[in-house]
Amino acid sequence: MGDKKLIYDENTLSLDDKRICPCLLFYLLHHRLLFYLLHHLAFCLLQLVRIISTFFFVQLLIYNPFIGKYCLVDGGLPHTNKLMAPYRGVRYHLKEYSMRGPQNSKELFNLLHASLRNTIERAFCVLKRRYPIIRNEDHDINLEDEVMQEILNGPQEQDRRNSTETNEGNRMAEQLRNSIANEMWANYLTHSNN
Repeated sequence: MGDKKLIYDENTLSLDDKRICPCLLFYLLHHRLLFYLLHHLAFCLLQLVRIISTFFFVQLLIYNPFIGKYCLVDGGLPHTNKLMAPYRGVRYHLKEYSMRGPQNSKELFNLLHASLRNTIERAFCVLKRRYPIIRNEDHDINLEDEVMQEILNGPQEQDRRNSTETNEGNRMAEQLRNSIANEMWANYLTHSNN
């Protein structure tokens, strides 16, 4: 009675009279292995994302696979048909709006732009705390070297042809940003009076 035997037949695994379904045991083992597999897969994916992000950002500046979508960027980058930057020379930081709200469409656009960027940055801070591997600055130097070589090689023939289209695209991007700002301002005035 004191001796416990592990008995396995094709349908059950039992420890004396306590029967365990093998699929449950497999699930438990598989679940634990799956956790480690997913953990390592996430680690590799985060490394890959970090490596590719530099290349992707450069490609995004050259080609726009997201028609009608924009990267939200700070004032250090130019406003183009691919990058949505705040208005220059207009109040931008959230602290600047603590005493006095926006006075025109450009200030409202910058306020909402700063608020959205702040929210995105807080989300990334949460991810960095949850997954410390994201904070690791380890990059694949070969990929970075290749990206820098492509940038240093200068514009290719197609890039030269696209340079005339770029000015037109930037003008259209400015018009789009102005129309977005004006629409937000009209909405702000409508709802702030109610």
